[in-house]
Amino acid sequence: MQKRVLAIHDISCVGRCSMTVALPVLSACDVETVLLPTALLSAHTGIDGFSVLDLSAQMLIFAKHFKALKLGFDGIYTGYLANAAQIDAVLEIIDMLAGAGTKIFVDPVMGDGGKLYRGFGQTFPSAMRKLVQRADYTLPNVTEACLLTNSGFINEPDCEQIRDLLEKLSEECGGVPIISGVSGGGGFGAAFISENKLTFAVTKREPGDFPGTGDLFASGFVAKKLSGQDTESALAAAVNLVAASVRRTNEAGTDKKFGVLYEGGLINFASL
Repeated sequence: MQKRVLAIHDISCVGRCSMTVALPVLSACDVETVLLPTALLSAHTGIDGFSVLDLSAQMLIFAKHFKALKLGFDGIYTGYLANAAQIDAVLEIIDMLAGAGTKIFVDPVMGDGGKLYRGFGQTFPSAMRKLVQRADYTLPNVTEACLLTNSGFINEPDCEQIRDLLEKLSEECGGVPIISGVSGGGGFGAAFISENKLTFAVTKREPGDFPGTGDLFASGFVAKKLSGQDTESALAAAVNLVAASVRRTNEAGTDKKFGVLYEGGLINFASL
């Protein structure tokens, strides 16, 4: 039976990130995706001059309609939330729409490079901790892992520091924490703790920093988990999707601010 996921993300009209990444990746893996947008942006926040329409007032209205339609969800997947009030709304939506078997995936989008993203105040991480406590899988990058655990920022954590962050995250999160954007195991990718063992899913590190790769990674992981793969296999597929997309973008020489060229790799990704 086809799986269904509720994707709670912003829609950035220009730039490959958030919902414009999540929807095609999930759909390519035969996961029906119901959209619940948190904000509408002319372009992602890394592109100067963007305008934004906050959709906070609509979120619970939409969710109540989904409830009235008697939609069941195999997963609820959250990404960019425009403000702390939306976190409270998402918690209410989870209570409203999640069934006994619904898996909660939280990409705690807050920052990168040791800094919060534009528009987030210093109290936002503490609000996000309320949401990750409800998660079955939490998918922060290194910066977000540090913010969630009140740790000082570590630019390139070694294996011991990654394990320490994951152990601290386990105290904050309701389920399995996974950190993306880390080096280890002879490559670059993601890490989690399985049976008390630090486990990596990595590939060759491709040069360049691109917006939206965290969204691509998280969406790939969610798609493969809902398709029935184990955590390590789902991580490996997601890491390889990102690496192949970055490689394709570097070869094409396109403007980095518009994100990575993932579209050409979806057929291969879906077959993994």
